[in-house]
Amino acid sequence: MAIKIGSKAVNVLNGGAGNDFLFCFFGTNTLNGGAGNDSLFGGSGKDTLRGGAGSDRVYAGSGNDTIIHDVAHDQGKYDIYDGGRGIDTLILEVSQSFLARADVQTALNALTSKALPAGTQFSFGGYVPGWNLTIKGIEKLVIKIKGVPVSPNIAINDVINTQEDTPFVIPAAQLLANDKGGNTILSIDYTGPGNLSFTNGVITYVPVNNYHGMDTFKYTIANGLGGRSVATVTLHVNSVNDDPIAVDDGFSTNGELVLATEDLLTNDTDADGDSLSITDITGGNGTLEILRDATGVITGVKYIPTPSFSGQTTLTYTLTDGHAEAQGTILINVTSSNNGHGNGDDNSGSGGNDDNGSGPGNGGNNGSGDNGSAPGGGINNGSGNDGSTPADGGASTGTGGDGSTTAGSGVSTGSDGSTTAGSGVSTGSDGSTTAG
Repeated sequence: MAIKIGSKAVNVLNGGAGNDFLFCFFGTNTLNGGAGNDSLFGGSGKDTLRGGAGSDRVYAGSGNDTIIHDVAHDQGKYDIYDGGRGIDTLILEVSQSFLARADVQTALNALTSKALPAGTQFSFGGYVPGWNLTIKGIEKLVIKIKGVPVSPNIAINDVINTQEDTPFVIPAAQLLANDKGGNTILSIDYTGPGNLSFTNGVITYVPVNNYHGMDTFKYTIANGLGGRSVATVTLHVNSVNDDPIAVDDGFSTNGELVLATEDLLTNDTDADGDSLSITDITGGNGTLEILRDATGVITGVKYIPTPSFSGQTTLTYTLTDGHAEAQGTILINVTSSNNGHGNGDDNSGSGGNDDNGSGPGNGGNNGSGDNGSAPGGGINNGSGNDGSTPADGGASTGTGGDGSTTAGSGVSTGSDGSTTAGSGVSTGSDGSTTAG
């Protein structure tokens, strides 16, 4: 058994055919165990350690070290490699045929498909019969085929921007461009709210309608030479403005109609939740007045129909969310109020020389003052020097200075009690009654 200790800044220690002990305290060292069951200790420097044939124990130490394992020479042995502290690299030297074996790829997949906690111990013997290599505390893995490095599969996370409400196509090559080793996407894992498909090397992402924000999916890569790796794709779905939606409104009026903007906006919507306002109102049969506040913002509208107009008229208003516009319709049903004169109309007047009614009918006429006149079939009650002249058989009654004269079938009663009528009856102030 040979014991070799390196004490220089740079040491090269080579073991022989037996079981050797190689040890370095510091510096940059190269330790080759050779044949036999060897023990190698790298110390605190940046060391390169190669166990060689036999069952070897390699402890790299506290530096950033490299450990080399020749699979062809060490199969069937029991090797234990510990990287120690620092960032350490394991180089596996293999043949193409060995690396292509399914059990070897399974072992490499198990080692590289997920992050292992620091210091995790991994034994290849559990996957590949006859390959009894156990590793611990090694951060990097490099595979070499006949001295040519083969990079392990390392999938790198990606960030992609896309637009709301727009399907997005992602070629597999776009995701693989920044990955190391992998040249094939094996699978896609997506559980988000949208839809994602992977067909013929093309990924198609369709976001949920009106959705904007962040979404993610995972993909797994491989290159056929061992190992799988998973990366996450983060999708930033950028917001795109949705136009506001104006819903028609309906109102009825028989005259002036005043509407506030809230009356028109209450049933209008905006998918983005933007504030809505009205920028213009036009149309209508009649007079239209736009109401504004002190800053010029439209707060309402006053509509006055054309006189005598009845029916339906239409106003159009323009709606905005600050980004886009829409137009809505205001349907107004205008009803008229009909006032007429005919039988049963009442006319009242006061003052001198009142003349109430000029046509036939059964209306009642009331007047007060001098010289009141009520033609027709009405009744005139007055005080003062009133005179009544019924035209066609109406009754006229007065209380005044010296009597009344009634034509036709009318009746006149004076202040002295007399009653006189043409073909009617007249009563005077003395109580006499005279028939005309």
